[in-house]
Amino acid sequence: MKFTMTLLVVFLLAPLATWARGDAPVSPPPTQLELALEIARGDLPREAREALALIELGKANEVEQDDSLATYAPKVTRDDARIDWTMPVEEVGRIVRAYDPKPAAFTTLNGVDVKVFGARLASERSLGGARPGEPGQVIAVNEGIIVSCGDGAICIRDVQPSGRKRMRASEWSRGRGISVGDRFGS
Repeated sequence: MKFTMTLLVVFLLAPLATWARGDAPVSPPPTQLELALEIARGDLPREAREALALIELGKANEVEQDDSLATYAPKVTRDDARIDWTMPVEEVGRIVRAYDPKPAAFTTLNGVDVKVFGARLASERSLGGARPGEPGQVIAVNEGIIVSCGDGAICIRDVQPSGRKRMRASEWSRGRGISVGDRFGS
C-alpha cells in the first residue's frame, strides 16, 4: 500500500472544536523531526496556511468533533519501533521516518541494538548492481548501508549503535567492518 496523502487537521484545544480539515500531499515523506522543523519555520502545506489565516480573521468554520469517530492512540512501545525486515520496503521506510528522532526505529546486529535513521528507498545507483537478498541482509555498503526488505532494498543513512552517538552509516560500516552479507535481525 502506497500512501501519497495525509490527513491534516487544525484544531483548537477547546471542547468539541475542529477548525479545518483536509488532505495534504506527502512527497517526499518527511521524518518526524523534518516535519517539526518545517512547521517551526512556517513551511506549512497550503491547506494549513489557509486554515490558520481563516482562524486569524475570525472566519473559520468551526466543526464539532464527532466523538463516535474518535480512536484511542495507545502509548508507543519499544516493540512498535522494532524493524521487521520482512515487511515491504515502503513500510520499513515509514517506520524509520515515523520514529526519527525519538524513540528511533531499531534492529540488531550480532545481538546488539542499532538505532536506524534516514532510511530511503535504495536507488539504482546505491544498489551498484547488487541484487536483493534475504530480509535484513546487507547487500551493499556505499553512501549508506543497503539492506534487503520484503520486496526491495532500503538505504540507511545514519545509525546509532548501542552506547554510541548517532553517526553516518557509511562511517560506522568502515569502522565496524560491516560487509555485504551481514544480516540485521528483526
